[in-house]
Amino acid sequence: MTTKYKPGVSTNSGLLHDKLIRRIYPGLDWKHIEDATLPFKLWVLAHHIAAADCKSSLSCAVAVAVKSLTSELILPIVNKRVTFFCFPRTLRVVRYMNPPNLRKQIISMDETGKFDPGLYVLLPPIGSDKLGVTHAHARQPTTQPRLPRKQSEEARSWAKLVADAELAQKRVPRAKRRKTG
Repeated sequence: MTTKYKPGVSTNSGLLHDKLIRRIYPGLDWKHIEDATLPFKLWVLAHHIAAADCKSSLSCAVAVAVKSLTSELILPIVNKRVTFFCFPRTLRVVRYMNPPNLRKQIISMDETGKFDPGLYVLLPPIGSDKLGVTHAHARQPTTQPRLPRKQSEEARSWAKLVADAELAQKRVPRAKRRKTG
């Protein structure tokens, strides 16, 4: 999906996801990325966690569980917020959103190496998380004028030094002001 850039509007076009997937799997020419339409239930068990690597989006506990479930037909990429299922036969990529409990477990796995086994449900994107949705960031008009920002003591002293230096450059010494005659 290609969109023109408009100031004040950001588009969730999937271009960053496309670059990420092409960097991880460079040999395949992926057709397109699409959003999932149904949730995906996934059991992460102790043997998946034991076979997982920390700080790896291709072999974390969730990725190992998906690979064991689908017998290597799906190439998963697991990030903190999004999980991609890459299908090499059809060159399709399906995008799921990670629920908050799974996000916490992914962060815990990366930091401490611990992951709680259990049932996790990968969710289809909703609302503004869907691909192709535009977000308008228009500022609401106000009736009051904006107040100037408060400056720190260091910034005020620096501004005073700069103002004094500029004033000193404008002043001409007395000796040059007098006419000699």
